[in-house]
Amino acid sequence: MRKSMLALPIAAALVFSACTKQKTETEVPQVQESASAVPVESPSINHWKYFFVDGNGSVQVKDADAVSEIPAAVFKPWTEAVRIADFGLNHGDAVFLINKCGLYPIAGLQPDAQLSAGHGLFSQATAGDLYTIEGQFFIRIYQNSIFLSNDTENPHFLLRTDSGFKTYTPAADVMHLHLPKEAQCKSLEQVGSQWYASFKADKGTDISFFYVKCNTFTALTQDDAYKHIEQLSAEEFRAACEPPYYNRMPDMLKELADTIENNTDLYLKVFTEDSAHGNVFLKPARNQAGGNLEEKISVNAYAIRYSQRDGTQSAALLLPDGTLLVNINGSGIKKMQLPSLPENFSYTAFAISDTAVTAAWEEAAFYEVGRTGIFTAELSELL
Repeated sequence: MRKSMLALPIAAALVFSACTKQKTETEVPQVQESASAVPVESPSINHWKYFFVDGNGSVQVKDADAVSEIPAAVFKPWTEAVRIADFGLNHGDAVFLINKCGLYPIAGLQPDAQLSAGHGLFSQATAGDLYTIEGQFFIRIYQNSIFLSNDTENPHFLLRTDSGFKTYTPAADVMHLHLPKEAQCKSLEQVGSQWYASFKADKGTDISFFYVKCNTFTALTQDDAYKHIEQLSAEEFRAACEPPYYNRMPDMLKELADTIENNTDLYLKVFTEDSAHGNVFLKPARNQAGGNLEEKISVNAYAIRYSQRDGTQSAALLLPDGTLLVNINGSGIKKMQLPSLPENFSYTAFAISDTAVTAAWEEAAFYEVGRTGIFTAELSELL
């Protein structure tokens, strides 16, 4: 996907999937000095973990003393790479969606842990977004016709699992929507009380796109799902799913975003404990006039509103360069800094608690991904 496609308002899935795989030469937004800066020393040993894939395709978590000591990995299209694709909250506990593997809590990502694929479809498809619906987890999966390494057809676009992550079962089929069997779900998101989904069907000789909406998520999982959807035009879909401005974010998160001086558009994927999935908001560039397209490449960041152990609300926001903004218990905004990453590396999704932060990171070159893993540190180490 070309960088210019970030300008298309085609919803969060495009902003936080293919477009995050660009070569990371984008200028990272600066933070206003009014946010009190907290110095950071180099974290101690074994805070770095990476995903190692052996010759048989088995995935293992390994640790390293520093990110510079992590061995080079074969670059793969981002749809085929083992990488953290999304994040969610399981009764307040963080869980990561790992492409080609499945869902894993942070506690399960320890050195030497084997990350087996929870279902055969993880090897055949790409894990996209994570949804929390009535205590169950659903994973959007799809196949990319350009990068797909095999010809196996997959009509399923959702996998279901419970909070134990032991068993995954297909939960939604494009045939039940009366769509072509080749149709792949490219995005699925909630806007207000409605759910919107886009599909792409590549038959080899022609490509078709379909856009639908329905009143409930569970309607998509029913055998008669076609009775519960409404077909939309591309224009109607884009208008409905265009990311809202950041001033509609929860107040604590908006206050964090207000401290960022962004000269490029900033897309913020926001997670709260009561949201079904991450919602994307847009903070436009301060100066929309002038400059060429390459200078206007958007930046993606993640933000979380979460509860402390005592029930009070806190908020955190992580930029790709490791700038971490936190507002704990409404006590004011503090700026911390995760360790610097090598060129073409960036931080992505993250989880934070009363005492610690865990951030996903990856190495990217345009649409390909090399090394991937997580960084974990106690907040006290960053203070």
